[in-house]
Amino acid sequence: IFDIMKSGKPYPIKSMWISSYGIGTQAPERKRLFEEVVNKMELVVVSENMMTEGAMWADYILPVTTYYEQEADLVGSWMNLYLQYRKQAITPMYEAKEDVVIFSELAKRMKLPGDWNMTPEEHCDFIIQSYTTTKGPFKNEALMNMDAEKLKHDGGVRIAYPVG
Repeated sequence: IFDIMKSGKPYPIKSMWISSYGIGTQAPERKRLFEEVVNKMELVVVSENMMTEGAMWADYILPVTTYYEQEADLVGSWMNLYLQYRKQAITPMYEAKEDVVIFSELAKRMKLPGDWNMTPEEHCDFIIQSYTTTKGPFKNEALMNMDAEKLKHDGGVRIAYPVG
């Protein structure tokens, strides 16, 4: 992105929407990123649930839900070999919406076709299906015949990833 910002090629980047990422704390070359990229944008939008450093740079902040307010979410990581379905604990506060709902609303308004127009549960099913249809090391037999409803009922599934 640094090279594109300098040259404007293949086209100039004038806006940035940061979602599901703590750019203020997690970005590599963070200082350079803010000085050479974010600071030069005509429009910066950040989806965030609290006033982070990244949100402070935003022209607009879209309030997103916390983990506890999300209707449906899949939880897993490289350190956690289980895929779990997380259920909503509290209703969303104020005007907060899930990222997937914001993406869906924007896609509708932009008349974008495809997989953008999913409910949170359909999004979970989409992720599960992508693990069962992928060829190579990420294809996972434990997720065959799995969907969000079954995962919700079972509570989780152990995923055996190849390690080495």
